Amino acid sequence: MSTGFLRLKEIIAPSGPIPVSRSTWYARIATGEFPPPVRIGRCSMWAVEEIDALIARLKQNDERHCTPMPSSRSRFGRGSLSRKPNRFDTVTHSFPTQDSIREKKAHG
Repeated sequence: MSTGFLRLKEIIAPSGPIPVSRSTWYARIATGEFPPPVRIGRCSMWAVEEIDALIARLKQNDERHCTPMPSSRSRFGRGSLSRKPNRFDTVTHSFPTQDSIREKKAHG
């Protein structure tokens, strides 16, 4: 186990091991789910030991609560009928083909 301190950009997404946004990170600190920062000068930093423990706890919770998604759900976890259709669901136009262009020239 290593020691030292990490900055927030080394902990959270996109380059860090914990895939949450900055606002989610601080919200979870407020609820006590994530460890609070240590202030070093003007910088907020986190102890490597606390982050390692957090990652281990998150992995343990992930394995415990991991259930396969039913096949009737979409990849976003919602049923296919969970929203009203909009104008982008169906194609209302088509691109002209060479045959349709020739017909227009012949009749036009």
